[in-house]
This record gives sequence, structure tokens and C-alpha cells, in this order.
Amino acid sequence: KRNVAKCSITAPFKSVIRERIAQVGEITAPGAPLLHLSDLSTVEIDAKVQPRHIDSLTLSRSIVFTSDGTEFPVRIKRIVPVVNEENRNQTVRLEFIKNHAAIGSAGTIKWAADKPHAPTDLLVQRNSQLGVFILNDNQAKFFVVPGASEGSPAMINLPLDTLMIYQGQHRLQDGQAVSIVSD
Repeated sequence: KRNVAKCSITAPFKSVIRERIAQVGEITAPGAPLLHLSDLSTVEIDAKVQPRHIDSLTLSRSIVFTSDGTEFPVRIKRIVPVVNEENRNQTVRLEFIKNHAAIGSAGTIKWAADKPHAPTDLLVQRNSQLGVFILNDNQAKFFVVPGASEGSPAMINLPLDTLMIYQGQHRLQDGQAVSIVSD
């Protein structure tokens, strides 16, 4: 009984076993890992974010993690100040505000930016630069969006009442005459 009592292992925190490394009855060396535990008191999300979106994420009003159709409000715990050389992303650690998703769940994070963004389908490329076409005195004016990249919404610094061209913009040229047609 005394030897068995010496073999009891208790976790120093509220946790769940994620992986059993050693088998029952196996003799191990002192300090050898036996189990892989997940701390239930500090469940967090390890998100990969492109560096150009870090400021937008930091300034956002709300951040939501969505997994299997369920939304969970989260907040930034810390931003790792290193860009991964392989995928050019930065790691952002998020913590759940109320309930949390199952440990190991995959999902997406969404946030509401304070500054307006142009959707990806409005962006067009002219002279190796990405931008949008806006309506200016019945002419299509190409507005370069600094920092825009294909496939991502781009933060745009235009007045909120600016009319953007959203049909036929791929065929337009800067300065071309256009007219408004109602749907």
C-alpha cells in the first residue's frame, strides 16, 4: 500500500488529460513526462494573424471566435512580437470572456474594425497597384489603397459618403466617363 500511495499523481491545477505518455505499471526516470495536461482555468486561443491586421485587431471594439457555428466573445491576452518566417504570420493569444469552446477546437476569429474596409471584390489592380474606383464628377477615379493585398479586405481612408463603383470596375480605366444606373 505504501508503494502504491507513492505512485499517486495529482495535478497542481484544474486540468484535463490530453495525452498519456507513460503506460500503467511502466517504470520511468524521475522528471520524465507521464501525461500531457491542459489547464482548464486558462483556456486560450492561439491565432495566426497577418502583421498588417494587428493594429486593426488591437483597436477593434469586439472580437468573436466562431467554432461549429457557435460564437464566443474573446479578448486579446497577448500578441507575440515575432513574425513567423515560414508563414509570415504573428501569433495572437486570445482568452474567452464567458464560456469557452472545447479545447482543441478549430474556428475563425472576426473583429469589427473602427476604420472602413473595402471588400476584396472591389479591389482592382492598375499599374501594379491595388485600389478601388470611386465616382468623381461622372468619371471613374482610381484610388490607390496603400497596404492592400489580393484576397484580403483593405483599410480605406475615404470619407464615408464616397461613392464606390462595384459593377464593371474590372474593365474601367482611370478618368473614364461613367453614369449611375439604379438597380
